Amino acid sequence: MIKQVKENVYCITGPINVGLIQTDRGFVVIDTGLDESYGRKIIKAVEELDGNIIGIINTHSHADHFGGNNYIRKRINIWTIASKMEKALIENPVFEPIYLFGGAPFSDMRTKFTEGKPSYIDMIVEEEKTVKFLGDLGISIFPLYGHSPAQIGISYNDILFIGDVVMPENVMNKYKLGYLYDVSQEKQALEKLKDTDKEFFVPGHGELMDFHKLKRLIELNLENISMIEGLILKILKDEPLSSEALFSHLIEVLNIEPDLIQVLLLFSTVKGFLSGLKEEGVLEFFIEEGKIMWKKRA
Repeated sequence: MIKQVKENVYCITGPINVGLIQTDRGFVVIDTGLDESYGRKIIKAVEELDGNIIGIINTHSHADHFGGNNYIRKRINIWTIASKMEKALIENPVFEPIYLFGGAPFSDMRTKFTEGKPSYIDMIVEEEKTVKFLGDLGISIFPLYGHSPAQIGISYNDILFIGDVVMPENVMNKYKLGYLYDVSQEKQALEKLKDTDKEFFVPGHGELMDFHKLKRLIELNLENISMIEGLILKILKDEPLSSEALFSHLIEVLNIEPDLIQVLLLFSTVKGFLSGLKEEGVLEFFIEEGKIMWKKRA
């Protein structure tokens, strides 16, 4: 479904939201969904709006945000933009199951949810020439690291496309634990979002929001992160545990029964929490029988 957010800005709403910015040169697409079916929807939507696609900006490198790139690029001569680290992952998507597993992934891990089709990225947002290029289109970049190594938001007039920096409330209520790469950076990104002066916010998943709704969701996300940190510290209160043992305790407390892909995502997230708490001086580690053991710092 195509929804007009404001003048010259549209969103293809669904399980994964796709942004469409209409510039005087053509449409810029913000993220492309999970697979080629999304690519087809995007091309059709722009045709229905009597426009043409000139480029794609990917907020981050998770398969459900760049999965349609490959299909669109094969059919239309366009440019693509992402941050430097996300470019490496979008061009080499096998890196995602590699870093989630910590080694060569076996075939069951290499699904379209963890490994999209590779897509070349023409420009990176850290370069001055890219900043100028986007500036000429009225677009600017808003770093939102944390959910992924170098996720970005895309700003246009009074609207900010925010990728997956906030987890929707219904997802928090159902799963409690959503994927985060770097919890410390995620907290910083959420705090930074509180100071934005934009009017509307388009998340990668969930409903479009005004600032009031966004601020409430930011607080819920921060509370959820704090809750998980508290559970980790409570679990480690009496004795040190390995990363694996801690993860098992945590998903039991949260009543989560993950499948293989969820284990990869959630175990990686828990390690992100451990890393953040270690850097904050709350936890420390030691090695025992070849295992990384965690304990509360005295």
